Amino acid sequence: MEAFAVNAQIGVVQLSTEGNRTQVDEKAFELLAQRENTTLRLKGEGFTWNFASEDMVDPALANGSFDAAIRQEISGEMTQAIQSVTQDAPYTAFETAFSGPLPGKATLEYQLDIQVYAGKMVDLYYQPEDGPAEWVTQLPVSEEGIVAIPLEHCSVYFLTVTSDSGSAEDIQNTPITDAETAVKTTTTSSFSWTAAGLIGLVLIALVVIVVFVVQPNQDDDI
Repeated sequence: MEAFAVNAQIGVVQLSTEGNRTQVDEKAFELLAQRENTTLRLKGEGFTWNFASEDMVDPALANGSFDAAIRQEISGEMTQAIQSVTQDAPYTAFETAFSGPLPGKATLEYQLDIQVYAGKMVDLYYQPEDGPAEWVTQLPVSEEGIVAIPLEHCSVYFLTVTSDSGSAEDIQNTPITDAETAVKTTTTSSFSWTAAGLIGLVLIALVVIVVFVVQPNQDDDI
């Protein structure tokens, strides 16, 4: 069991879920739902989950915990189904270790290949176990290759560059969505969390201790 500090002013809790420590007890989401203007960030290798307190719907989880891991190994049958959509175009597919509805709406910041995706628009698809892929939405990718994916349900998804995708400059005049805002703030998230830690040392009276139960994950590392 490990303790993590919540800064009452900054309102951000960040938990590292790298390696085999990817299980987060549902108590973390119950505590999050009780707070206001607080974000829970679960940071792994190449991805970060973001859960906002105001978006919590049902913190109770089927197995009592949330597995934050992201897998890039997709079964052969699903790969064929995905390639029937993407054809010869490059794509990135991933499967969430957790399956089913999330405790609330989340944003998954996912690192893509910069040379292929940076500054582009991508199409997000949901790939069910049986049946054809379902188009979900179109999303912008930052110049750092990060895409912010809004999710309410965990499963297999894939991204491919939009056929008529332009550069980042081409979409400057489009309405700003929550996903785009999340992408723009990603590059400063590490600095913000470091600053939060420093402020917490000075304003110790404002720090609330939240305990997260982190259990070893038996799945292979990503």
